[in-house]
Amino acid sequence: MKHVVSKVMPFAVRPMALLDVPQVGQVDREAFPTMWPPPPFKRELDNELAGYLVAFERGVTVPYPPRPEGMSRWLARLRRRSPSEAPLEAEAVDFIVGYAGLWFAWDEAHLTGLGVRTAYQRRGIGELLLAASLDLATRKNSRYMVLETRVSNLGAQALYEKYGFNRNGVRRSYYTDNGEDALVMITEALSLPGYQERLQGLKQAHEEKWGTTEIVLP
Repeated sequence: MKHVVSKVMPFAVRPMALLDVPQVGQVDREAFPTMWPPPPFKRELDNELAGYLVAFERGVTVPYPPRPEGMSRWLARLRRRSPSEAPLEAEAVDFIVGYAGLWFAWDEAHLTGLGVRTAYQRRGIGELLLAASLDLATRKNSRYMVLETRVSNLGAQALYEKYGFNRNGVRRSYYTDNGEDALVMITEALSLPGYQERLQGLKQAHEEKWGTTEIVLP
């Protein structure tokens, strides 16, 4: 019997673009407020060994450049322009709600970051980004995926274990903000038929719970 899902998830996934960088920085600050400095997202776009995905809300756009609360630097710059210059107009861009970052080296895909805006958590977005990241790693012919997560982050560990990550050691005092240890987690071989069958089953279960979506990979 054909698998049918009637509802549509209001979020989709695609590769990160240059215009997404300010919003991805906002997501990173919300998701990891104690970590500094943030990843150099703009530079990472030119890194052939890196891959970044963003989740965005379908049909919702925001002006670019983004306008923070109060008088923005962008508006201040606009008012300083001479009358002879063409007006600076805002461009509508997708509203970014989450991101995932990966590095690819040899036969390994390293999940370097996965964050979702605070107000959008527990809506299936983090799991969607994780599944898309695993699909991207498979497409890149990575043998397995590895990551680090805080030993105190039991929720993240449960999600990773659900997707076949196994505990593979501890990095002592890994996080610079508070010296917390990191738990290293790694999948089995991504190309194994058993793992791919598990991944497809989890993606189907995600669709049944949250709705169908669109994932575009680079």
